[in-house]
Amino acid sequence: MMSKLFFVLPALFFSAALSAQATEKQTPTDAFRGQTQYQIMMCSLKVKLFASKSTLGTATAEDDPAKCIKDGKAEVKKFYPAALKNVSKNPSATKLIKDYYAAWLTAFEAVPPRSDELRIDYERRQAASEAKYDEIWNRLEVEAGI
Repeated sequence: MMSKLFFVLPALFFSAALSAQATEKQTPTDAFRGQTQYQIMMCSLKVKLFASKSTLGTATAEDDPAKCIKDGKAEVKKFYPAALKNVSKNPSATKLIKDYYAAWLTAFEAVPPRSDELRIDYERRQAASEAKYDEIWNRLEVEAGI
């Protein structure tokens, strides 16, 4: 029970923070970025919960992170066209938002650990992926002036 709270409480706090941001005026680009951050965080938590449940022998097909990845990609895809349109007058920013989306998709699809991967290697790989798409986003903010 305590381990479930460990995973659920951060998600609830993050969701509340996103809801608070949603009440403020967001650009389509900000909404896209927020959705990518939310989806990767939720599926990362789902992976950890699935691992815990698997260890306990209580995991079900519904707990499988693959569904989270599929649903998360579909949700983020809804925000992409408006974000792209928002920066369309700036060719460099347009390229960077495409680069960000590609880097994020690659990282998102790789959220589940590999079967032979040690935990420390998994955490390093996740951190490297996050650093890559964060760096692209930072260049986008500079280029687009957002």
